[in-house]
Amino acid sequence: MISTKDMPPINPKPAIERDPQYIILFSSDAFSIENYKPILGSDDLNLLLKHTLSNSYGFDPDLVPAIPALLYCLCLPRNRFDFQSTPLFALKTSQNLDITQHIILIPTPYPNNIQRYIDSAAPTILFYPDNILDAANTLSKGIKTLIDMPSISSLNPKLLSDHWLRLHSLFEKKVNKFADNIPMISENHIRPYILPTFFLMRQFANTKTLKKLSNIQSKEEAFRYYFQTQSVLSAASVFKNEGVANPTQNQFNDVISEEQKNFTCPVVVCLPGASPRSSIRLLDKLNNTKITEPVADDAGKSILSFLATHRAIARGGHAIFARDLEAEAFNALSQLEQMWRDASLLKPTKIGQIMDVISKHVKIALEEEDEISILHGSSLTAFSEFPIGLATLGNDTSPLACRMPIAYRPLTPLTRTLQFELSRPSLRYLGDRLRVVVLECIPQSDRVGKLSRFGWQFMKDAVSRDKQISWVYIEISSLNDLKKALEENKTDIVVISAHGHYDLKGNYSGFICGNDLVLEQELGDLPPVVILSSCQIWPRGSGTISVADILVRQGAVAIIGTLIPIDVRKNALLMTRFFINVAATLRGEMPLRTIQDVWHFVTTSNAVNDILDGNKKLKDWAHEGNMETSVVFEFEQTKSIGRLRKAHIYKDSEQVLLEIAHERGVEKTFESWMKFPGYVPESVFYPVIGWPERIVLSDPLMKRMNEDLKNNSSSMLRGLSMDFDSLGSMKDVPK
Repeated sequence: MISTKDMPPINPKPAIERDPQYIILFSSDAFSIENYKPILGSDDLNLLLKHTLSNSYGFDPDLVPAIPALLYCLCLPRNRFDFQSTPLFALKTSQNLDITQHIILIPTPYPNNIQRYIDSAAPTILFYPDNILDAANTLSKGIKTLIDMPSISSLNPKLLSDHWLRLHSLFEKKVNKFADNIPMISENHIRPYILPTFFLMRQFANTKTLKKLSNIQSKEEAFRYYFQTQSVLSAASVFKNEGVANPTQNQFNDVISEEQKNFTCPVVVCLPGASPRSSIRLLDKLNNTKITEPVADDAGKSILSFLATHRAIARGGHAIFARDLEAEAFNALSQLEQMWRDASLLKPTKIGQIMDVISKHVKIALEEEDEISILHGSSLTAFSEFPIGLATLGNDTSPLACRMPIAYRPLTPLTRTLQFELSRPSLRYLGDRLRVVVLECIPQSDRVGKLSRFGWQFMKDAVSRDKQISWVYIEISSLNDLKKALEENKTDIVVISAHGHYDLKGNYSGFICGNDLVLEQELGDLPPVVILSSCQIWPRGSGTISVADILVRQGAVAIIGTLIPIDVRKNALLMTRFFINVAATLRGEMPLRTIQDVWHFVTTSNAVNDILDGNKKLKDWAHEGNMETSVVFEFEQTKSIGRLRKAHIYKDSEQVLLEIAHERGVEKTFESWMKFPGYVPESVFYPVIGWPERIVLSDPLMKRMNEDLKNNSSSMLRGLSMDFDSLGSMKDVPK
């Protein structure tokens, strides 16, 4: 269960560049990595129960003593820059980065090679439970710059301030306000709402305001500070872009009022809940660990709170800890997935009704402030077993997946989720050239296989003139062929084209390769991006064990899959548009930054194709004639420009098509086509799992920030010290 597989080894750096690291020891007799198996059979049940805490999404009870130290580390500085004044616009720009505490969990007895995971020259605080003091002493001897070695039972607010001061003395000669008023928050429900905002506010708010934030006891009040903080950062970015170096307080307040309506920032949501049919829920019924149920329940909530808070601090954004999603939401999703598996049940009207039910249950899990926060998201990281992107929130008319890019981090098993969060993958910059390998696993004799090959050839021809992308296409007939192709072709993106397989009885999903079902097999090191071009590879309604979740263990940073069965022809169009836009981004022709951004743009802008696919006559009408005179060309090149709002992309696309139909004298016919049989927003059923924001294609913002920080002009706005109580009321904040 507990292993060091996902810990990145430390690359030696000059001592002056070392940032703090926090090591947490705990005692464990769990499996070593050599014995780790993602899927266990009935013979392993007793062992599995021993290492699974009930009601906690599969959290290892050995880690419970380490939880107070994990939560304590959230309150510690992330790096040297937490002791330096940073310009506000740079804080805004840094939301594209990933800046968080470096926390290392180490089980004892620890592996012989543990030192390769520890930076022995970094300022270090070592935490340990009282019962393993000897192990802590042994480990500490190899750490030359140990700042302190407190027992977990000794952690308190006074010690927290002392740790800030000790670390501060390493980076700054003089103590200043950035070491004061550090809140040590014990309540799980309030922690995610305060700490991410506090790390931002320390850069510009005055001592009075910081003290108020440290003592907040309600989510509502914390929400007000978050909202004002993000408005301030957004306003600073506006002034920077407009070249205003020294705005007056009145100018700043005026812009803040406007930015309260418009700002966006990264949002993290922890949406608990699991399908009643999931293996983790069935396991809970059998579990009988020594830890009492109230303690176990609190442990699970503490880790969920940690995940949301840790990620929001890293992104300079906002965290949400929602209520548990009700079982009815998963039942509705399961019904939706079943409709797609049985074509006779696939009725657009019924699908719309079920998606309305999903939206209702997601809203029940969110408080009013949470929903407002999500609608201000520039991106969403969802720690959840549920595809929240299918829900429609606020006054939107399109699902949340259209409004913003969403990266899913499944909760089960929670121990693995915690490990991945603490050992985030390195930032991958793909540069000016991209290597793509397409592995075709569907036999050519298969009708779908023929269509699939036609689609890949169409895609290759569409981007063949783009020197930014190199292609390799390989026919795969067995699992051994698949492993060999992955080993011999080092690439940035691999597309695995295969038949998906969903075993309803066993409740697992994978893909077919030759005569093998690929689910838990070790495929070797995977490239950063894996696209599973297969049907229903990640169904969530029944809490399925999915190959998409398992591939993350093998090095994939981002996995693109499907929630439903897909049409190979529609999928070919989507993939073609994806790689065309990837190439355009590499050339600097698209204002996109990461793989996540490109995929979101492609799936959202694919709304018009979803609409046209709803009726064959409608689709034929839209494509008839020469390309330059077709409805599709007119829609894309003239009529829709500047008129398609992401949150209303389907409604707005319908309206533009209706106008074209009116001008061409077929308005009534168009309306009848739209009604029978109707369409479904199929493109929102392609989720992205993992860390797609870490796969960078183009990064002018990071380059500009580095240039700005090198010159003295970056002092703009640095001196503004504010009391938020003077910045206006929150009563007019729009939903």
